[in-house]
Amino acid sequence: MLAPVAGASSAARRRPVSRDAPPAGGIVTVMPPDSAALAEVVRRHGAGLALFARRYCSAPDDAAQLALAKFALRLVPPADPAAWLYAVCKREALQLARADRRRRHREYVAAGRWFAPPDPATAGPDPEAVQAAVAGLPAAEAEAVTLHLWGGLSFAQIGGVVGTSAATAHRRYQRGLDLLRDRLGGCA
Repeated sequence: MLAPVAGASSAARRRPVSRDAPPAGGIVTVMPPDSAALAEVVRRHGAGLALFARRYCSAPDDAAQLALAKFALRLVPPADPAAWLYAVCKREALQLARADRRRRHREYVAAGRWFAPPDPATAGPDPEAVQAAVAGLPAAEAEAVTLHLWGGLSFAQIGGVVGTSAATAHRRYQRGLDLLRDRLGGCA
């Protein structure tokens, strides 16, 4: 809401007026908030505000705290402090709920782009089951399977790492895959 200012240019003639401003022509004495009175307001209304805000948002304590902070920052006390606090608390709770919905939507959209859920038709076996099955393989076969599938090494490189020929590394790899298929029910 803008109020005219006498004797100013047209652009400067209007100044912002908050809803908390005193009525035009009224004389108001502005005093700093009394800490004892503020503590009493918090004591009387704090829990009720949080309980009231619980209906509107998932962070009711935040909404109550924001309402109480706005009350403490007011230069002019409201005519009915309790009603004013509950109205502000409701507005803050609704704003927090909207912000939470927007955040969850942004996270959902971002997660959908980066972390698409696996297709059950093409999904492989459970990773924990695979880890347990590989751990149960004989050491030579587990080494060949791990180095080829997860290390990306060729059979010649695997032979160089374990001190065998490429053919032996390939045989160990094939034997390891056969054992894994048996243990995992044919999905390896």
